[in-house]
Amino acid sequence: MTKEKVESSQLKADFEEFVKQVFATYNQTLFEVDRRSILRAWWSLLKDINLDDLYIALHEISLTAKFMPTPGMIRRHVKDSQISDMPPSPQEAWVVLQALIRQVSSGIQPSSTPQHPTVVETIKSLGDTALSLSTNGDREYFMEVYERNRMRFLTEAYKVES
Repeated sequence: MTKEKVESSQLKADFEEFVKQVFATYNQTLFEVDRRSILRAWWSLLKDINLDDLYIALHEISLTAKFMPTPGMIRRHVKDSQISDMPPSPQEAWVVLQALIRQVSSGIQPSSTPQHPTVVETIKSLGDTALSLSTNGDREYFMEVYERNRMRFLTEAYKVES
């Protein structure tokens, strides 16, 4: 057996042990009849993440989550901790836009503070109308458009590396 196959076998065995640990942590039974399909599903979403990071995420999630996390939930938890430029929430993006509107309306040069690309992209996509948004309906509309851009950003950040 080649060194790569031995390492791959060991990695998969260690990964299976991690999945068993998740099930045990949440007092769930990993039935033998389902083991292969469950391991395959978990592997497809978590294979590119270091096992130490997975265990850390499991520990952190298990302190607050009442229900067993899905592999996607674990992936998002790990990736969120690795994203250095996490996009602001829709509410925070709305506050940024309102500050920009106030600056422009006052004749003040807009702040040169760099904004997250998702905020900038949303404002650009709204064009001139962005600077006239002020009502509750406008806020909802802006946050919908922003959330689509934010989800695109996060989907790219969460993708599984081959």
